[in-house]
Amino acid sequence: MDIRFQSDRTPADVELAAYARRCLLLRLKHRDDRVDHVDVELVDAAGRLPQRDSYCIVRMKLHGLPAATVVDVGADVHFAIDRAAHRAGRLAEEQVRQADSPQLPQTEAAAT
Repeated sequence: MDIRFQSDRTPADVELAAYARRCLLLRLKHRDDRVDHVDVELVDAAGRLPQRDSYCIVRMKLHGLPAATVVDVGADVHFAIDRAAHRAGRLAEEQVRQADSPQLPQTEAAAT
């Protein structure tokens, strides 16, 4: 599974990238054969000030399905990564379920 990582944070980038990768691999392991790529971006909304919100943005592309984006905001970047990975896993399951379910034929309205 191709997971790409971007961040505007500096010292913890390697640790955060590894953490985000582990979370996404855990959540997407049942659909890893359908995943083209996942882009993870961490944004610190307040620059380098403590006690401010951080954004975890997960962009996911599954084979033959439209790209999807999940955004989570939180004061703790680890919790934001956890929640975004969980939501990305649920979204992937829903996209695959909808793509694999047979389409119901359109029925004509009965004229009365």
